[in-house]
Amino acid sequence: DYAKSMNEDGTAKDPETLYFPITDSIDKADMQVFTGLNKLFLGYQVNFHYDTPSDRKTLKSLTNLRYYSGENEDFRTVAKLFANPEQILGLYNITLDDDATNDSYSNENTEGENPDAPFKAFSSLEELTVHMDDDYAKGLQFLRNFPRLKTLALGLYGDKRPMDLSPLSSLSSLSNLDLLGTSHCTVENITVLSGMPQLEQLSLRNLKDVKDLNFVQNMPNLKSLHLENLSILNLDGLSGHLSLNSLSIDCSSLENVNALSTLSSLQTLSFGYHT
Repeated sequence: DYAKSMNEDGTAKDPETLYFPITDSIDKADMQVFTGLNKLFLGYQVNFHYDTPSDRKTLKSLTNLRYYSGENEDFRTVAKLFANPEQILGLYNITLDDDATNDSYSNENTEGENPDAPFKAFSSLEELTVHMDDDYAKGLQFLRNFPRLKTLALGLYGDKRPMDLSPLSSLSSLSNLDLLGTSHCTVENITVLSGMPQLEQLSLRNLKDVKDLNFVQNMPNLKSLHLENLSILNLDGLSGHLSLNSLSIDCSSLENVNALSTLSSLQTLSFGYHT
């Protein structure tokens, strides 16, 4: 309810009910008025309207923005949203697929462009959530463009070819890694994890090619570990780990958990289904 004035007792005088038409979506261009934003997270109903002029399909007025989440946009499209993409520290809900050859908001031809250019635009990136579609054939080589990355959540949704995990070795600053596969996805070179001693948080989900946890022995700083739908039979790789204080396990293949008794720093333990 709305009133133009108040009664002496503080109640509304002649209140009226205001009605607004239903809004199916919000024009993303309208976000430009919020020039002080540091973080912007948009859902699927916030997009640039088709009739919005091309010069307004931008967020370049948001010069203070450091963290952004759209709805399954690609790097090239997102890079063109900002006046200074190198200032962005966090990107979320990014999609990689071979159909994303041109940016989504213009007809600009990108033929001849350095294929790493959309990634290099985000040279300061520290946090990234990215989904790799089934038809994306270029693998994880794009990660080499993010030397400052500290947090990575990687969704692997392809089943046409094994995903080579070895490019993860280029992320020497990474402390938080979340790998999510599907029931049909396969990965290669899972042993790359053995060369990532700086990791403090690790989540592995739906990765049938993970059959042991020996790589954890080379992660002296690991504090939190989440394991879900892996092909592990035991927890021997965790034996005697000194820094691990949070462990979550939901693996139906698991048969032996004797190593739990050796985890002297463990404070939080969560168990799902196991045989």
